[in-house]
Parts: sequence; structure tokens; C-alpha cells
Amino acid sequence: MDDKVGRVSKLTSLPLKEIHSINVGRQWRNIDIWVEINEDCFLAIEDKTGTSIHDDQLNRYRSIVEEEYRNKRNQLFFTYVKTENEPLSVENTIQSKGYKTINRQDLLSVLNGYKGNNPLVTDYREHLQEIEDKTNNYLNSLVTEWGWYEWQGFYKELEKHINVDSWAYVSNPAGGFLGLWWHFVENDEISMYLQFEESKLCFKIEYEGDENRSEIRRKYYERLMIVSQNMGVKVDKPIRFGAGTYMTIGIVPIESVFGTSSIDLIHLTHNLERFEQIVDCTIRCDL
Repeated sequence: MDDKVGRVSKLTSLPLKEIHSINVGRQWRNIDIWVEINEDCFLAIEDKTGTSIHDDQLNRYRSIVEEEYRNKRNQLFFTYVKTENEPLSVENTIQSKGYKTINRQDLLSVLNGYKGNNPLVTDYREHLQEIEDKTNNYLNSLVTEWGWYEWQGFYKELEKHINVDSWAYVSNPAGGFLGLWWHFVENDEISMYLQFEESKLCFKIEYEGDENRSEIRRKYYERLMIVSQNMGVKVDKPIRFGAGTYMTIGIVPIESVFGTSSIDLIHLTHNLERFEQIVDCTIRCDL
């Protein structure tokens, strides 16, 4: 009972000493886990693994609980538990809907205090720790060796250093990639931004106008080449130009972004600031 009370306290922030009864259930009105606490509190838990929020489900669950427990329980708590990695933009959206977020590190901090030998608990702890180790492995391996979790770990670290819009899996006919995009700068014609397609860093433009796309694309490609050359930064021409709303007009060689050894975050962040300056000048400078 003490372990259960401790977990409920972490999920709700209710003091341990104030919790004296707990009733737990699953799958009520599509809510993954529900907990009646004492006589006056209710906790709804949305438990996610690899999926994320969709279809306004968090607002729906909140409305269901508020309607059901109106005039019955005065303290309602909502918690979102995610064991896989989540972009900061998604976490902020979840919190804005009144949900407390619990991530893998939070769960491990609780599970690592478990001294028993229940195989379900120990296997789950080992599973979470394996994900955590893979996520942090980007610090100990070359970029060319990174996989799914290493890229997520790198992107989550970038969120601490630059103003990331978001990151997510992007599907395409070639098999897709885990992408991250940031630094959107606009003028009257286009929006220009930077996008990681894993080890490929791209200068991108978004154009929704009616003019010839190839003319717009060529115009900003030429401007990008002039600005990058003036700043002493090598930017390669894409093998093939796209013709959609979102077009890549330049690619930074991998060694110019990451170097040739294990990642140096200070040096890398400095490089990213230079690429942001290139975007700024491509859009705004008189050339």
C-alpha cells in the first residue's frame, strides 16, 4: 500500500499523509486508468507508449470526468504518462490542457527505489532503462551510427539550446526520416527555415503563391549561395529540386554540422547559430 500511495502522490502532487484510501480501475469511457482517492479526489491517467495525443482526446476525457464527478468530488487530477520520447512542443500542449506530464525519467526514479523481485516490475524497469540508455547513446557514438532513439535524444537536447518548433517522423517514398524544424523567417513571398532530416541539414522554403515555383526556388537558391559563400559556409545544391509547397534549396555537408568525431554540443550550437544567420540574411538582406 505504501508503494501505491507514493506513486499516486507523485501523479497528483497530493501529500503522502493526506492519502488514506485508493480505488483503481481501467478503461472507463476510454480513459486508460482511473483512481478514486479518499472521498473527494479523482485521478484520470492517459497512458501512452509510442503514440501521442490525437483527436482532441485529452479535452474529451477532461470533460467526461468533470461531468461525471460534478458535485461529487471536488479535486480532479489529470495525468499524461509517456514512456517513449516526446517533443517539448507536445509536452507544452498537454500541460496547457491541464494535465501533469510524467515521463520515463520520472517513472525510473520511482522504479529504481523498488527493492522487491516481482518480475513484472523488474522487467518493466529494465525495458525503460534500455530506452533511456539508447536515447542517451548519441553522446557516445558517431552521428553515422545513430539510430531511432539516438536521433530522438539529440533532438531533445537541441530543444534546450535552440527554439525548436517541433520534431516528428516524416514519411516519404524513400522510407521516411525523423525530422526537426526551426527558425522560420518570413517575407512577402516565402517562409524560410531549417530542417534536420537526421544527418542531413536542409535550408527549406515554403511557398504557397501562384507564381512559377521554379522561378521562386531559383531566386532563393541563388540568394542562399551568395550569403553562404560570403559567410564562408559551404552549402551544397540538392541533387534534385522539389516542386511542392515545401522545397529544399540547400544542404549543409554533415561534417560542417557535426564535425568528424563524437558530438560537441557547444561547437554544434555555434554552427547552428551561423546557419540561422544565413537564413536571416537570405530573406532580409539587400544583395
